[in-house]
Order: sequence, then C-alpha cells, then structure tokens
Amino acid sequence: LGEDPIISLDNNTLWGKRCSSALPEVVRTVLSLDTWRSCTKRASLAAESEKPLGYTSSYILPADCLRLAALKQSQYQDWAIEGNRILTQKAADTELEIMYVSQVSDPNEYTPTLYEAIALGLAHELSGYSTATSVRKDEVYSLFAMAVQTAQNINGKENPVHYLASTSWIV
Repeated sequence: LGEDPIISLDNNTLWGKRCSSALPEVVRTVLSLDTWRSCTKRASLAAESEKPLGYTSSYILPADCLRLAALKQSQYQDWAIEGNRILTQKAADTELEIMYVSQVSDPNEYTPTLYEAIALGLAHELSGYSTATSVRKDEVYSLFAMAVQTAQNINGKENPVHYLASTSWIV
C-alpha cells in the first residue's frame, strides 16, 4: 500500500496495530470461502441427548469449525446446520463422522496461494487507511479476488471434495 513495511505484527506502530487487529477476521473470512485442503480436519461427533424439533439427532460442530465440507457417505441423510449444530435424521446412538474447514491460525500451514489471498485480503481491509499511495480500495479488491480464485483453482486440483466413503477412520 506504499506504507513503511512492518517487521512483526507485534510492532508497536500504527500499521503494526492495524494489521494485528484486522488479521484474525481476514483469516476467518478467507478460510470460510472454500474447502481449503491445508485447513481441513476430520472428526467424529457424538449426538447430544436432547432431540431437536423435526430431527432425530443433533451434533455440536467442533469449536474451530468454519465450514462443513462433508459427512461420511453412509451417514448422509436429511440434515441441516443451525447455529453451531448439525441436525440429522440419523439415529442418535451412533457418531457422525465429518470433514470440515478448521480455523487454522498458523500461516506455516497455508499453501502459498492461500497465504497470498490472505495477505491481499488484509491489504484490502487496510487500504482505506493508506494515504501513501493512490491505489484505490476497489483495485486492491480486484487483486484479492484474483488471488482467491487462483488459490481455489490450485486447491480444487489437489483432490475434489466428495462425501466421505464408508470407511473407518479415527481423528
């Protein structure tokens, strides 16, 4: 953006503070845009004891879940997400196996293209504050959108998401 570079997010400068303040929400937003392979996890969920109205069982999503990617194929039945729960017509006496996008905060776990998309998302978020350059916010958004699309294209080639096969696996 034409501002002085910061060495660390702990940098006690105006831009260091702006970056460290905006980064967590930018990461959450970008990670929720797709099923990023570098941020997926699997989990086996136990049903809650209370039966939800209109469904047979309810499962609490993991605390770090940003987006549900898949349910185990043999368990795929009528289901919905409400709040932080998956509601299903599945018998409540068995576990529900899922794949989901987790809120990964360690940038070393991101692919290079995902890392770049997050960086440009941060640049877009902060571009309205910069007076050091004539770059407009919509120009930075275009760069961000292209970076996200590139990251999605690369991510999609790694292994497309399918409903999980009926196999046994443990988290």
